Amino acid sequence: MDGSQTAIITISKLTTVEDFRQMILEKMNVTAERQRLFYRGKQMENGHTLFDYNININDVIQLMVKPVLSEINSNVQAKASSAKRDGEQADKENTKTDSEVKGNADVRESEYYRVGDLIDAKSLYDGTWWEAKINKITVNPKVKEISEEDDGMLYHVTHEGFEDDVPEELLLKHIRPRAFQNVKLDDLCKGDLVMANYNLENPEERGHWYDCKVSKVMNSRTQKAVIATVFIGADSSPMDDCHVRFVDELFRIEKNIKLDERNGDMERRIIEGSPVKRKNAPNCATCKDNPKRKCKECGCHECGGKENPEKQLMCDECDLPYHIYCLTPPMETIPDVDEWFCPLCKNDDSEIVKAGEKLKESKKKAKMASAKSNTSRDWGKGFACAGRQKVCTIVPQNHFGVVPGVEVGTMWKFRLQASEAGIHRPHVAGIHGRENEGAYSIVLSGGYEDDEDNGESFTYTGSGGRDLSGNKRTAEQSSDQLLTRMNRALALNCNVPINKNGAEAKDWQKGNLYALFGTAKGESIQNMLQKKEIGMMVFIKL
Repeated sequence: MDGSQTAIITISKLTTVEDFRQMILEKMNVTAERQRLFYRGKQMENGHTLFDYNININDVIQLMVKPVLSEINSNVQAKASSAKRDGEQADKENTKTDSEVKGNADVRESEYYRVGDLIDAKSLYDGTWWEAKINKITVNPKVKEISEEDDGMLYHVTHEGFEDDVPEELLLKHIRPRAFQNVKLDDLCKGDLVMANYNLENPEERGHWYDCKVSKVMNSRTQKAVIATVFIGADSSPMDDCHVRFVDELFRIEKNIKLDERNGDMERRIIEGSPVKRKNAPNCATCKDNPKRKCKECGCHECGGKENPEKQLMCDECDLPYHIYCLTPPMETIPDVDEWFCPLCKNDDSEIVKAGEKLKESKKKAKMASAKSNTSRDWGKGFACAGRQKVCTIVPQNHFGVVPGVEVGTMWKFRLQASEAGIHRPHVAGIHGRENEGAYSIVLSGGYEDDEDNGESFTYTGSGGRDLSGNKRTAEQSSDQLLTRMNRALALNCNVPINKNGAEAKDWQKGNLYALFGTAKGESIQNMLQKKEIGMMVFIKL
């Protein structure tokens, strides 16, 4: 129950609770008699399937192990001795002198900034720059050597508009004076580093502020545009050929200056702030943060009004606000509860399984055809029909090589997640490519008997050579493969002209780089298939 031991188990929705207990016995060495299984507060009972509990992919089932009498007695003695040791340690800490406490104080000013300075702070999540304020400066105990990028201090900053959030700890290289110098298009040259507004997913819309390196400037009477390399992520990964739309909002990047080198103008700007306020993407995409427009996303979900925010309740499930007087029935005051759920998210008490009650038949299952059928067919997990929740727009579909922001070694549990990241877009197919361009990515899955995985080298069979007539999903290899379609796409990746009789590339490193999926458990895929285990997907650069 405390999460100290975990196990990933691959199951079907028609797996019974009894069979599931046997899987736990094999994985965690806990007998079925000592297992108490809980899913979303419900205790799972024998005689039901996992479909009855509406268990989906990636869901967590908690296991409580019933202790035997000998274990209970030993645990009581161990807790008593542990409590005694903790009490003695607490007494020692309480007897520390005032000088020891003062010696641990590490709050002080750095050579570059003071508490209260207004700065630009970098987000370590996506590499964007935000207007922020320094709340506290402390010594970084992990730094052993001082440099220009790291002065051995931790800067605790809060972003403007989010002052109630917990301050974020940043290094010197992640902060700098606020940008205030607007760069005109006439003064912009190739190779200049500027701060520009860019939207990664919708380049035509307003986004957030990134560091950019100008690669091309088009400044004519009919066309004004800037093409640049945008640096994204905490490690500033480059994304080339980005069309910056807001060419009138380009700022010069400021550098860190020591306190004794500041002039009067800079001292005033860093204390009072820059008169130029940068615009970011709106928080609400529906109303564009228009305070006069009614919106059921950022305003009350019933009336759409944004007035009386002190009389709004936020649902802890869907995060949508509601006026207390718009509810049915209306409320007079804000309820004094830890959690509140809107009418759409609130659970029906009649559907809750209480202590001592048997599991009730779900309404969802009662409406399905399987509820009236005696078939025992197991439909499995059905990932071939799963739909993507998002589509990668950072790079085009015919992109060779690394996707910006996806590091080598990134892992996904399912192919669908890798498709959403833009690494390997097909859900089922092992090769993603075009016959006249090449293969952009492949999946090494051991689907053919001739596939070989030797750890550091592998043999990839390609596609075709199987009789899939009728309704067959897979079959034995029954004929030679043809150098067409995806096989021809694979051949185009090699640094050698197409030859149906075969050819050898003298300098193979000049071929196109493409992505590969394998397992992250340190074993070859053939060994994984023999053990009937499912490994994680991992991104590898060839």
